[in-house]
Amino acid sequence: MRLNSAVTLLIICNVALGSTFLSTTILDTGKVVGLGGSALARAGENGSTSPKLVATLVRGQAFLTARINLATLGYTEPAGPTALALNLMPQTQSTPSSSSATDSPVGKTVTTSSLSASSVNSSFGFDALNQIQSCNCAPPDVQVATGPNSLIEMVNLETEIFSKQGSSLKSLPLSTFFSTGADSISDPKVFFDSPSGRFFASIVDISALSIKVAVSASSDPAGTWTIFTIGTGGKCPDQPIIGISNDKFVASANDFTSCSRTGKLAGAQFWVLNKSEMVAGAANIDLAFFGPNSTLFSVHPVHSLGSTATEFMVSTGSGSKVNSVEIFSITGVPPGTVAVSMVSLSISPITLPPGGVQPGTSVLVNTGDARVEDATWLQGKIWYTFNEGCTPPGDTATRSCLRLTQVNTSTSAIIQDFDFGASGKYYFYPALRVDSLGNLDVIYGYSSSTIFPSLAVTGRATSDPIGSLAQPKNLKLGSADQTTGRYGDYFGAGVDPSNPTTVWVAGEYTSNTGGVWSTFIANMTIVSSDFVISANPQVSILSPGLSALFNISLNSINRFTGSVSLTANVSPVIANGPTTVLKPTTLNLTAGGSGNSTLTVSTTSATPAGIYSVTLTGVSGSLSHSVAVSVQIFDFSISNSGAITIVQGGSGSSTINVTLLGGPSMPVSLSCVGGLPSDTSCSFLPPSGSPTFTSSLTITASSSTPSGTYTITVDGSNGGFSHKIQVTLTVLPASIMGGGRGFFQE
Repeated sequence: MRLNSAVTLLIICNVALGSTFLSTTILDTGKVVGLGGSALARAGENGSTSPKLVATLVRGQAFLTARINLATLGYTEPAGPTALALNLMPQTQSTPSSSSATDSPVGKTVTTSSLSASSVNSSFGFDALNQIQSCNCAPPDVQVATGPNSLIEMVNLETEIFSKQGSSLKSLPLSTFFSTGADSISDPKVFFDSPSGRFFASIVDISALSIKVAVSASSDPAGTWTIFTIGTGGKCPDQPIIGISNDKFVASANDFTSCSRTGKLAGAQFWVLNKSEMVAGAANIDLAFFGPNSTLFSVHPVHSLGSTATEFMVSTGSGSKVNSVEIFSITGVPPGTVAVSMVSLSISPITLPPGGVQPGTSVLVNTGDARVEDATWLQGKIWYTFNEGCTPPGDTATRSCLRLTQVNTSTSAIIQDFDFGASGKYYFYPALRVDSLGNLDVIYGYSSSTIFPSLAVTGRATSDPIGSLAQPKNLKLGSADQTTGRYGDYFGAGVDPSNPTTVWVAGEYTSNTGGVWSTFIANMTIVSSDFVISANPQVSILSPGLSALFNISLNSINRFTGSVSLTANVSPVIANGPTTVLKPTTLNLTAGGSGNSTLTVSTTSATPAGIYSVTLTGVSGSLSHSVAVSVQIFDFSISNSGAITIVQGGSGSSTINVTLLGGPSMPVSLSCVGGLPSDTSCSFLPPSGSPTFTSSLTITASSSTPSGTYTITVDGSNGGFSHKIQVTLTVLPASIMGGGRGFFQE
């Protein structure tokens, strides 16, 4: 049910909760004023980014209505005429224009999205509930929620539980599910809350002028649910939206004085409930509520996907705010103090969307207005979306497009704010979720003069450029026109808790089977474009004074295109350490392409031996990847134990010490390279080894070796790298020997 906001506003009102009337107040810079005042507007006027306390909520309670166990229920027809004529107050829908910028407000500067290199994958989908299974009413208000093992879909008056393979596990009317009997009901909402492991659902009970809220007893949607009732003080709570945080559950609705066509807008109202009490199935749930406030319309609680004790809400009104969005922050938990602050942020001007053209009919797809369709929070950022009029690139007409905006809740700043549309096509009713990696997943409907209302998905990776989305992927093509005059009012999306990089989505399309509208459920993932960096070789061993060469390769993944800047850093950084040169330092990759750079690592003779790590980093936008190579500088020292003295025809020895100074131990070969007298030989035992080691140098002289003192050069080498030492050799004449017994001493 979607009622029009263009009606007479109430100025001051008291709100009935159960049988007790409680007066809601609002705070603005310390003043208590009536609800009809402009305090809330003043708190965030002129695009102020300074949040102010704008409301203190009134305490109350929601009451347990019923407990149902779906496992024990078979399918039963609804107990009475539960279908509501949902087009009580249809939205004003503009006709598609054939002109260009004149159809938009003066000064409209919304950025139109560009296509990123990321892609969308959907590996499985199936047809779900349709108009024949539900009431003969429109729109379906499609919702889907995903638990660890199964899915639950809700449409206007029906729910069905499916396996993740698409098998139907249970179906029943929502009148049975919410225990509303023959009451008129509408606008279901459902999501799965991973921290509590529970499903939460809601529906408006039009006959009872209340909101029913259901909480599952486990992560199995086919088990027991507890139903609570939130009173609205006799107001008609149009299109209640629900959200959740660590400690609180929030429901928000647009209150009208009645659910008839003569109902007047009283303003937005929201209720803050104690989440832990709901999960425990308490008979009475503490709550605090605010409103209805005639200055507010369509305040949308977010689905918090990460840990936060603050529940945020988002409002663009119905598009009447033109160029601002209001971000609300709720803190505290009933029955304790609950406070609300609000900040108004400037965004690009909003244009109401035109109706969507279809083949072979003048009836337009009703694309609604510019109220927030979906909103989610994760890691300090809100994504929200709504229907918007824009002129896509290459087009000259205003089409219905998707507005997507990301807000930093830590700094109260807009991160990105852009339209998504296509020439000749009409996009509508987006739903979104953010996966565990921060990637954005979006489902939406679309049509054109040649395409029946259909479904598609898109999204963006966290590494994608600001204001870009992946190439859309068709999810389900329609096969008939939609001529009832109503569509949407919203689609659904939910993160899979057992595989949180996957999001399940559901939406409406038109089919010539199963009635006018049908629904389709599918999974989707965002595959980010990227690049990889590698190096060859990964290790280079060298000696001081030498250089090492590495080939650096970059490869595009998933159609990545862009410029990648390369840098190299050596660790540890010491005096006379290795230096690096990269050529080139920038590589431009094409989709599926590759590029190469050469890294030269140079040393000097003074470079200390050791193992150095060189980290190669490639950066392109927010993408950054690194690879490390190892440069191992091997060095050793060589020494001897002393001089050698021999006689002609004799031999003598000295110990050669080869000591590792740093780096890996590499083989060193020993040899005499100079200074030996004629008719003399040298040998080493062993002739080589890996430092640290010792070798015995033996010098052997012949009888004809000239006597005298010589300087022998001993070389220790590893390839082209060597160290040398000198060994003193003394050769004595044989004539000074006496009787073959030692040396003659004077």
